[in-house]
Amino acid sequence: MDNIVCIYKITNTITGDFYIGQTHDFEYRMKGHKKKPAPKMREDVEKYGWDAFKFEIIEECSENVLTERENFYISTLKPPYNSVFKGFERSQETRKKISETLMGHEVSQETRMKLSKSNSGKNVSLDTREKISKAMVGKSNGVTSFLGQKHTLESRMKMSKPVICVETHEVFWSIDVAAEHFNISSSNIAAVLNGRQLTAGGFHWRYVDEQFNEKIRTNDKRNKSIICKEDGKIFDSIEQAANTLSLNPCGILHVLKGRAKTCGDFHFEYANDLPDDESNSCSLRLKLLGTKPVPILCVETGKIYPTIKLASKEIKVASQSISAVLNGRRMTAGGFHWKYVDDCLNVPEKKPTSTAKPVICVETGQIFPSIKATADAFKFTPQSISAVLNGKGMTAGGYHFEYVD
Repeated sequence: MDNIVCIYKITNTITGDFYIGQTHDFEYRMKGHKKKPAPKMREDVEKYGWDAFKFEIIEECSENVLTERENFYISTLKPPYNSVFKGFERSQETRKKISETLMGHEVSQETRMKLSKSNSGKNVSLDTREKISKAMVGKSNGVTSFLGQKHTLESRMKMSKPVICVETHEVFWSIDVAAEHFNISSSNIAAVLNGRQLTAGGFHWRYVDEQFNEKIRTNDKRNKSIICKEDGKIFDSIEQAANTLSLNPCGILHVLKGRAKTCGDFHFEYANDLPDDESNSCSLRLKLLGTKPVPILCVETGKIYPTIKLASKEIKVASQSISAVLNGRRMTAGGFHWKYVDDCLNVPEKKPTSTAKPVICVETGQIFPSIKATADAFKFTPQSISAVLNGKGMTAGGYHFEYVD
């Protein structure tokens, strides 16, 4: 039998008890019963086995009358194994009596545990969830909840702490309103009011009620003037330098603390760390330069570049390498020697160490302070250049290399 729409009956041939149900597929439904019997039938199934039960169709009918015909047989025959009359609608009077009986009735903890266990793993339909959600708005275990409600404007104003912008003297009844007005983050304004930073959006902030202003900082001891060594510009603080040069303030701080060499190809120093002696050429030059760029010279080509970045871009060498030559930390960058056009900014030229011998490329004539510097410039392995220098190879990448005497 396949896909038979019908009312069926399961009868215990020993006791005579039976079950009435409806299905769109009789065979499939019978298999389901055998896997999971109806609650009132389960004990007899365990006692007598399925061989004692008879499955039969008592009426085939169309789908649109299934529930109606099932109700008819259940109400007429009153099957002992049916615990709930599926689809059977109680009268208004009966429902009222049940409601009055259950009113004020408290479910025991044991019963609750049984219900929880029996409902475990069941999926509630989306439609049912929406109905439950709507029914629970404003309720929480019998206590009025604020779910789905909003504070009135008057209530919000009573709960808020008005703030004032020191520079504009504008008063706002909350941090959020001030943040929206200036198009800045409310968390930044809160940070100022809680003493974690000095300004937000370039403005100072205070609570209108002075009793809440105890945490606000009036000055920033961390702010020290710093100098960008590349262009000589002096900034009042790390934040100002970061904003002007579009850099990360943490990166600048790492350079100042000696944890990093550069930030965004720039070197920085605290202004008060420089010598105060006006005769000092570097100090004097920085004051004369102001915000002007510092031109540099490529010794081998004689070409002058307005900035390190332009030189770096043209010869395709990292600007940090050129800066390292200018600051005396290495001899060459890209195979070239570099100097500031203004000699007063130049530091003593780095000399090769005893362990590093200068190397010359025979074809280009470029001189490098060491094998490693040569390898970096040509993007070869140091081993390949060393093999040429030691007579184990003729060329490296098509070039001949020799030690400079």
